[in-house]
Amino acid sequence: MPEENRDPRELVAVARYSLRTEANERALVRKAFRHLVTFEGTRAVLTRDELEHLLGGNTDASRLVERLLAARLLVTSENEHNEIVVEIIHEALIGAWPRLAEWRREDMEGSRFHQQLRTAARQWSDRGRPRGLLWRGDALAEYVRWRARQPGALTPLEAAFGTASTSDAARGRRIRRALISVAIVITCVFIIILWRANGEARQQTTRAEGMVRDSYYEQGRMLVLQGDKQKALPLLRDGGSIIVTASVAHYTGNPGYSVYGAAKAAVRSFARNWAVDLKDRKIRVNCVSPGPTETPLADKMGVPPEVMAAVIPQLLAQVPLGRMGESAEVANVIAFLASDAASYVTGTCINVDGGLSGTL
Repeated sequence: MPEENRDPRELVAVARYSLRTEANERALVRKAFRHLVTFEGTRAVLTRDELEHLLGGNTDASRLVERLLAARLLVTSENEHNEIVVEIIHEALIGAWPRLAEWRREDMEGSRFHQQLRTAARQWSDRGRPRGLLWRGDALAEYVRWRARQPGALTPLEAAFGTASTSDAARGRRIRRALISVAIVITCVFIIILWRANGEARQQTTRAEGMVRDSYYEQGRMLVLQGDKQKALPLLRDGGSIIVTASVAHYTGNPGYSVYGAAKAAVRSFARNWAVDLKDRKIRVNCVSPGPTETPLADKMGVPPEVMAAVIPQLLAQVPLGRMGESAEVANVIAFLASDAASYVTGTCINVDGGLSGTL
């Protein structure tokens, strides 16, 4: 009778009879049949070498396979690679043998995943073992957990597939860590470059602002020198100092000097009021009133020399120091008022007149 037409009850009886005296090998038998049945309950095909390797790869495994073949519970054939393959003789045995059904129920979850592993490993091998077919992500994580629960033997191909998958994942992690490190270094370099660029930009901005301020201050200085003090005020530096030049003529009354004396009195008034107006900007405003001083003013005013020769003795008669002042003496007082030494002096007028104003 052909093997495929054998009565399932006969197969079960043969299985029970063949294995009844080998209770000490029951775990090995169970393992053999579990590897030869798929999760769906069909026959699995393994090479003889794979089956013996799964059973421990020793003489006990080889002896058991021979006994199952002799009992005609397993059959062999040759695959397309000229390898000897082994399978259960008939699928009827899978459903009819209660002990095998019990083994399947007890190891259902492990059998399902092992079948997935076997299928993936064979596809990987058949296609030349490309990296693209290796397990990654959730599939690899499930494999690692399954191996922790099921540390038993795998076929050489299954073991190679698992090792290649875990090695590739480790390599990927190393590459990712390296890329992250490179990215961090590049980011740090970029931040440093950006920080330096921002620093240079800030310095350039500061220099530009300083140049603008200096130009304003220079405009203000020129306006002061040109006598246009009102326009100069908005351009002056906060915390600066303004010194205006009046004259003792606003104290004294001299023939022909009424307009001159009034103008100098106005300058003195400006100093007082600006000192109050500019206090919030910390700008000090003071006034210097020179007395008789040797300058080319008389010549510029067109006063004849003989007139000056007659007037000067009269002026000197009123000056306690009895001489004309010098321009440097007036400049020294102006320099004092402009310096930090006069930081608490504002709104006042200093007479540089040899004591003339004190006699009036």
